[in-house]
Amino acid sequence: MRKNKIFLTTLKICQVNIEKSVTDVSHKMSILQLPGNSNCMNWILGHIAVYRDVMLMSIGMDWCFRSNSRDLYAYGSDPIVGDGNCIQLEQILESINESFDILNRWLKGASNEILSINTMKDISVFGPKGKSLEENFAHLICHEAIHVGELTPLRELALISAGKGWK
Repeated sequence: MRKNKIFLTTLKICQVNIEKSVTDVSHKMSILQLPGNSNCMNWILGHIAVYRDVMLMSIGMDWCFRSNSRDLYAYGSDPIVGDGNCIQLEQILESINESFDILNRWLKGASNEILSINTMKDISVFGPKGKSLEENFAHLICHEAIHVGELTPLRELALISAGKGWK
């Protein structure tokens, strides 16, 4: 099996689960916090958007998350509390959908040889997550899958808080 198909399959699974997680969830619902020191849905989705951009940069593409507030969602950033210090959910989702479309098209044509290319070029402050595109994609898609898994309890919180019940 070509490596691009593994990345495509995993990225598609993440995208489908993101779409399921945000169905019937409003921006206001996306900033609800679970007890403790956890992140809200808005932060997790913004974080995914930022690191999708890292994947795009590693293949020479432009950012999709056109926000001057990217640092709100970077590793180690403060949790989102309230509506004042975050990007609207709809804008984040547009970026996630756009980046998925670009990555999906690119990965469909990526050979094992292309994926073995060195990624040591400048990709902003985030830096490469491996020595090759293959290692970079493996790290970033696994990282995304972990965060996608965090969306389910936040969806449940959002729907219950809106009186919609868990779906």
